[in-house]
Amino acid sequence: LGRTAAAGAGFGVWAGTGPLLRAEDSALQGLSAACIGIGGKGGGDCSHIAEQGVKIVGLCDIEQARIDKKAREFPDAAQYTDFREMLDALGDKVDIVTVSTPDHTHAVAALKAMRMKKHVYCQKPLTWSIHEARLMRQTAEQMGVVTQMGNQGTSEDGLREAVEVIR
Repeated sequence: LGRTAAAGAGFGVWAGTGPLLRAEDSALQGLSAACIGIGGKGGGDCSHIAEQGVKIVGLCDIEQARIDKKAREFPDAAQYTDFREMLDALGDKVDIVTVSTPDHTHAVAALKAMRMKKHVYCQKPLTWSIHEARLMRQTAEQMGVVTQMGNQGTSEDGLREAVEVIR
């Protein structure tokens, strides 16, 4: 029984399902990110990718108090109040950009990052127009970057099951 349990635990670690899976085991390890919009949901987005092994090198928000608060968590990250200045300054030091700003600035910030060949995680709603959505898709394709829209909650089983019950 003891050998079976040990073998099972060893398999779990090897398969990545065991208790020893940590951020240092993440495929994201060694990547760096700049976070645009770090209050509320953006603060969570920034912290979450850091938990996955991503180094946070840039923090940007229009409110200095938010920057000061997040800088306690990431003291080595450069601080900015303008995402354009941050992306220009950090340039090749950034692999990933998170965009968690007010809705009307999602596309502008994400497009600038994509044009710099940065992978982008953008909160919902992705854009406010079909034109912006198409432009973002085309730009991501042209630049060869990976993008994702935050859709937590709407992609979980509970919501789909509730829809099935209602239907």
